[in-house]
Amino acid sequence: TLDAKKIAVELMGDSLYGNPMMLGYAWQRGHIPLSRASILRAIELNGVQTDNNKAAFEWGRLWLDGRCTALRCEDYVFDTGLRNRGVIVEEI
Repeated sequence: TLDAKKIAVELMGDSLYGNPMMLGYAWQRGHIPLSRASILRAIELNGVQTDNNKAAFEWGRLWLDGRCTALRCEDYVFDTGLRNRGVIVEEI
């Protein structure tokens, strides 16, 4: 189970990033029939909090991929240039 709102608040400071996080999670599972590049481009075209929304999408992907089961992912830097603030969220 992924409590995206809770994790989004801990990682990004706002529960609104739970939506792009869940999108990344669903995409990684193969439930979204679009390319990663298409999704990231759509985020760019939206023009709202672009870097944060891209980072949230990537966090969702990493969660499913198993690289962040406890979200202690201090070494990950995404294309957006954002770095995790070293926040640790207990596994849900």
